Amino acid sequence: MPSLRALFGFALLALSTAQEVTTGWTSDSSTNDANKEMLLAALDDVSAYSDNVDALVCVYEVNTLETQAVSATGAANYNFGVTGCKVDTEFVGRCPDLTTFPSCGNYNIVVSSESKAGTNKVTSITAQKSMSGGKCRTK
Repeated sequence: MPSLRALFGFALLALSTAQEVTTGWTSDSSTNDANKEMLLAALDDVSAYSDNVDALVCVYEVNTLETQAVSATGAANYNFGVTGCKVDTEFVGRCPDLTTFPSCGNYNIVVSSESKAGTNKVTSITAQKSMSGGKCRTK
C-alpha cells in the first residue's frame, strides 16, 4: 500500500503539471495595431530572442495571427504570419516601403508574452516555403 507521503507527492505533481497546460492555436482575425506594435517591439529587442532563433527579419505586412493561451500563468503565444525580408540587426523591425533585401517572402514569427512580467520574446522565426528572390512588394 502506498504511503501517505507518496500519495501527497503524486497529487502535488499532478496539480503542478495541470497548471502548465496550453490550449491549441486559435485563428485571430483581429491583427490590430496593438498586436502589430507588440510584434515590432519584440522584434526590436534582439537580445531577448530565444537561443534557437537564427534569422532576423523586418516585417512589411502582418497577414495572419494565431493565439495560444497558457492557462495557469496568463501568458500567451502569438504566431504571426508576415510578409517580410531577412535582414541584418540594424534593419530589424518594420520594412520601409520600396526597399530591396534578399530573401523576402512569408515568415512565421512566434512571440511569447508573459502577462505578469509584461515581457515579449521572439521564440521562433521560420521562412514559409514560397520565398521570392528579392524585393518586398508594395500593395
